[in-house]
Amino acid sequence: MNKKAQEEVTSSSSVNTCEDDDDDDKLNWRSQNVDWFIHFWNQKRVQYQSRLPKLLLITKGQKDEVRKNQARWGIDIVRQAVINVMTSDVINARTGKRFVFSLDWMLSKEYFPLVAQGKYNDLAPEDRPLTEQERRKQAEEERQREAEERRRKNLEIDQQIREEQRRAREEAHANRATPEQLDEIFKNFKLPPLKK
Repeated sequence: MNKKAQEEVTSSSSVNTCEDDDDDDKLNWRSQNVDWFIHFWNQKRVQYQSRLPKLLLITKGQKDEVRKNQARWGIDIVRQAVINVMTSDVINARTGKRFVFSLDWMLSKEYFPLVAQGKYNDLAPEDRPLTEQERRKQAEEERQREAEERRRKNLEIDQQIREEQRRAREEAHANRATPEQLDEIFKNFKLPPLKK
């Protein structure tokens, strides 16, 4: 393999590796954009009702750590780590035990992989209590399902009424019923009332 091809293979495989590499220039972390991080942090903080502080700005060192982790692990892993921090009862001190959290701790080379893998998670996202926003959304979806079910049942009843009236007309026509007899048939004809 020539030297140029070897360099391409090396550069393409170094983007998402988890090698314990101290040569930060190989990861090209300085070019990573981290403008999304503060917005994502604050959005997930509200969504999961986290007790962690709102981020207004982060230091240059913290930005560098976000860039390094993003270059080493990928943006999806960094996002998952933020979600894990927001949903963790241990980190949010919901278990009664005191946990002193710092952004530097989370982003550190030692602890970031543990946070991203969910070492500090105690509840899966589906097992955690619903947020107020999620409860409202769930209640609204339930109301919509019930309204749709009522509409469907009313349509079925309406269809049954029309079908029975059609059959009664055909039967009356076949028997050559008079209009008075037809009125008598419809007067005695009963179906359950429509639901509102």
